[in-house]
Parts: sequence; structure tokens; C-alpha cells
Amino acid sequence: DLAHLYLLLAMTKGSATTLEDVHDAWAIWRNQTNPAHRSLIPFDALSREVQELDRPYVVAIHAAALLAGEGQQ
Repeated sequence: DLAHLYLLLAMTKGSATTLEDVHDAWAIWRNQTNPAHRSLIPFDALSREVQELDRPYVVAIHAAALLAGEGQQ
């Protein structure tokens, strides 16, 4: 499930999660559900516009990590 992969990013990379990380997690999931999808290519080969589609997920992962107390000592 894609949400589980994003949760893993929040738990392991937290606010260091990048657009490429989100794309890679999405690609793992999409490969199982639609292996012929046109965006199943390396992140750097995507157009800037397609790369930016992952931005809301990066923002949400960062927010979740901060709410979970990342960086609090």
C-alpha cells in the first residue's frame, strides 16, 4: 500500500525526505499496480512538472515527521 511506503519515509527519513524519495516509493507501488505506467522512469528523467506532482506528499511527510516529534530532545 502506498500509504505504508510514505509512512516508512516519514519514519526513516522524516524531514529529510526528498521529491526523489517520494517518487521512488510511488514507483515501487505503481510497478505492482500498473507496470507499464509512463512515469516509471528515474526521477531525473521526469519533467519538472511531473516531479512537482510529488511536492504535496513531501510536504505531508515533513509535517507528519514534525508532529511525531522529530528533532525534539
